[in-house]
Order: sequence, then C-alpha cells, then structure tokens
Amino acid sequence: MTGRVFTIKTVLSDYFQGAIGETKLREAIRQGKIPCAYIGARIILREETLDAWFSKQEESSTNKDDRPCQLVKKRA
Repeated sequence: MTGRVFTIKTVLSDYFQGAIGETKLREAIRQGKIPCAYIGARIILREETLDAWFSKQEESSTNKDDRPCQLVKKRA
C-alpha cells in the first residue's frame, strides 16, 4: 500500500480541508459512496481511494447537460 491513510478527523482537516462537514462525510461512507475500511470501531480511508472517488465526482459534474441553467418563472 502506498500513499497516506486517514481517519475521519484527518480526512476532514487534511484531505478535504474543511470543504465538507463530518455529517456529510459519514453519510457518504454509510451510503457506500466513499469506500473505506473498518479497523475495530475506527474508519480508515486511503488517499488513493479518496482521489479516485473525487475524480469520479468531478467527472460526473462535468458530464451533465451543457446547457446553462435556466430560471423557471413561478406561476401566479
């Protein structure tokens, strides 16, 4: 295994640098969106896994319909 490993606390501060909160991170892990390993009660996340997940998120956000967002008028 190469690269760094993170706990919930360190992934929030070192990898995501405060960009997401603990609740959202734990929710994504619980839903299986972010792969992890459990060692006892501790959740461990590998840097390579986070990089792959993050790249997938970026890719999916750029593959959306290229049309600009349009405002929809609310009917009275």
